[in-house]
Amino acid sequence: MALYVVVHHQRDQNQPWVNAWLNDELIDTIQTTTEIGDLCRRAKERAERVLVHRCGWADCSPVVCCSAEIESVGTIDKTTAFVRFASAVRLDQTPPRVPVKGQNFYVA
Repeated sequence: MALYVVVHHQRDQNQPWVNAWLNDELIDTIQTTTEIGDLCRRAKERAERVLVHRCGWADCSPVVCCSAEIESVGTIDKTTAFVRFASAVRLDQTPPRVPVKGQNFYVA
């Protein structure tokens, strides 16, 4: 089972979280909930890659755009974490699930 983080397309004007991308496919950093920060920390401890589910936007379909290692997980405040990724690899895969509105992650 792998951890999938769900993020908006970087060109989507409706961004609930601040994310940074290397390009349209490769993630660099995300701000997220402390729960997802903890899940990413555990993935790092187990040397597991995290998969990035980028939501659809305009003419772009939803896609698992990349996988990445967790470089670091920091705390912004009591409810917000900052995750820095490393070694992102483009995937371009069909997502295994359709997240519900507001869902930030899933395991599949």
